[in-house]
Amino acid sequence: MRISENQVKIEGILSEVGLETATFNRKGQTTECIRGTIKIRVEQAINGTMTTMEVPVSAFASRYTNAGAENPAYNSLKDVMENYKSIAACGNIDDADRVRITNGSLQENVFYAKNGDLVNTSRISASFINKIAKNECKPEATFTATIVVGNKSDELDRDGTPTNRLNVNGVIMQYGERADLIKFIVAKPEAKNHIEQYWNDGDTVRVQGKVNFSSKTEYIEEEVGFGEPIKTAKTTSVHELLIESGSAGCLEGDAAYDIKDIQSALAARKVRIEETKKPVANAPSKPDFGF
Repeated sequence: MRISENQVKIEGILSEVGLETATFNRKGQTTECIRGTIKIRVEQAINGTMTTMEVPVSAFASRYTNAGAENPAYNSLKDVMENYKSIAACGNIDDADRVRITNGSLQENVFYAKNGDLVNTSRISASFINKIAKNECKPEATFTATIVVGNKSDELDRDGTPTNRLNVNGVIMQYGERADLIKFIVAKPEAKNHIEQYWNDGDTVRVQGKVNFSSKTEYIEEEVGFGEPIKTAKTTSVHELLIESGSAGCLEGDAAYDIKDIQSALAARKVRIEETKKPVANAPSKPDFGF
């Protein structure tokens, strides 16, 4: 199967560099690589409100390609490690480098944790990070992708109350016929109405939207016996891929995926996830203290 259209663009201020040199085993040989995460500070409008976010980007590149040549992606990440200035390193925003990613991608990050719980989130990956002039920087964190609609459902809050937003699970085909299942959110009423009416499960559609990896702080008031209520700050991380526009309906002809191929790829995905499951050690018994 062909690889899905899957492009993430990020432009902003380099906030942190968490890259390291390492080795891994490739076909029985020890191979050098650079791996880790960088963070880019982006300020963009989310649902009409300017929002500041720290967007983590996963990065990995082996030193040599499969053909044995120098890998340009490795040299790009090495340049970031050795020469780029982040907010964390220089201590202020003005001196930090402005960077641009034009060919990032959305990926699924799913595995079983040590306690047996299934962890399922999404991440952004990229191998090329380019430095740009400060006056050229136009902050954004956006995505464009072709997805196969897995299912749609109303978003519910922790109390089970509808939020008036829509969940859309989309299948993205990666290299090696690997199917990733990624959750998207639809917040705008007109977009939600269109998708509910014209997009069906199994349809191949094109989507565009914004990355919202931010945090919000809420203050909870607790009544006391006398005096002012006690206010407690609660900060919640937001990790959302917001669909803002998309195709009218299902793409046709060669642009559409065969649903049988998608089902086969999803079956392989299920096997792949189960392979990450490890036996959970029995927790040591705790004293009942006589109860």
